[in-house]
Amino acid sequence: MHRKLQEISVKVESINKDELSDIGNQVKKLQLMAEGVEESARLIMLTSVMNELDEVVGNK
Repeated sequence: MHRKLQEISVKVESINKDELSDIGNQVKKLQLMAEGVEESARLIMLTSVMNELDEVVGNK
């Protein structure tokens, strides 16, 4: 009986490690996506500022 409990415990630990690994991988992907969104936002803002500067310079 005790041996069976040990086997079950090992299996549960193994499943938990796999699940944690999957969660860790998903978190990494989300972090990369967030960085990509942040970089896109920076580029959009920079483009907007450059367009405004072009208008100001062009109007002089």
